[in-house]
Amino acid sequence: MKAVLLSLLTGSALVIMFSTSFCQEAKEKSWENKIISENEKERQEGRKAVVHLYNSTIKKLVEILNRPVEKSEPFYSSSTARNIAIILLGDLRAKDSVNALLEWVLPKPGQSLVVSSPMSYGFAGCSLVRIGLPAVPSLLEKIEEEGASKLGKECVKVLKDIKGKEEVILFLKAQIGEEKENEVRKNLEAAIAYLESLK
Repeated sequence: MKAVLLSLLTGSALVIMFSTSFCQEAKEKSWENKIISENEKERQEGRKAVVHLYNSTIKKLVEILNRPVEKSEPFYSSSTARNIAIILLGDLRAKDSVNALLEWVLPKPGQSLVVSSPMSYGFAGCSLVRIGLPAVPSLLEKIEEEGASKLGKECVKVLKDIKGKEEVILFLKAQIGEEKENEVRKNLEAAIAYLESLK
């Protein structure tokens, strides 16, 4: 009970922290007023301020994402600081966080796997789906490396939900036709076989 309460408090504190940071930074830079200004230079300054705020928020979220795993940290809970960061990266369509998210597609040692509701994959997979097409090159790279391993299968499922099953099969077959390394070709073939087994 204490662990759950602590997790919820941590999550709430994280949301408040980013909301406060966003409001303070926005107020200081007055980006809203600059964007609607009649002055072209001020409008451009306002745009740059928003982009800076977006990029700095992504950076902070990735830092939270990469914190060490706590003992029995739940992999499937939406209330941990890490998973809140993961979900927000998906909400923000943060394409620069794709490689960081791929590191959390599977549970890390020490994470608890208790599932309260059925999930086809974890929160990192869900966020990669929300990011969409910008995640495809990194997913393909993982599939080429992993084939039908556990990680490879998770990446195949995510790719299927981004592009659709039939399109992904055609996409991977096209990659096989262009690939010269036998190991990579075998991994792609294994990934296709797994994908064909999915509904």
